[in-house]
Amino acid sequence: IDERKFNMTNITIPATMKTYRISYATEHAFNGKYMIVTDKEMSEKLFAGFALQNPENIQQYPRDFFENNILIAYVQYEGSGSVTHSLKNVTLNNDQLFVTITRNIPSIGTCDIASHLCLISVSKKALPEDMSVVIQIEDNRNIK
Repeated sequence: IDERKFNMTNITIPATMKTYRISYATEHAFNGKYMIVTDKEMSEKLFAGFALQNPENIQQYPRDFFENNILIAYVQYEGSGSVTHSLKNVTLNNDQLFVTITRNIPSIGTCDIASHLCLISVSKKALPEDMSVVIQIEDNRNIK
């Protein structure tokens, strides 16, 4: 019996998320639905693949950030630029990391297509080496 698995069931992992609106024309440069970024070079390649609407607002991650953390990069497409995103929680269940992102949907939208780059920062210390990531999206409607 692998006792480690029993000790890692439904643990809430501290995490933070930053969101950047990206150009609709460059959203397809993202390789897959999400990406695990483990070092500075990977983060620089990731950011170079997007046209950010306000590139001066992105905070580059220093090399020492990746000594203790990873980033999970996720792209969320929206039919309205009024929809925002927030991190609800990150939980570890055995070797699966579940990231729950809330879509905050206003009662009236702007009808413009928007794409958002979500960067979820998680401590490496809390994670098993061989893990998979599951992104879960939930809706919070009629935000005023």
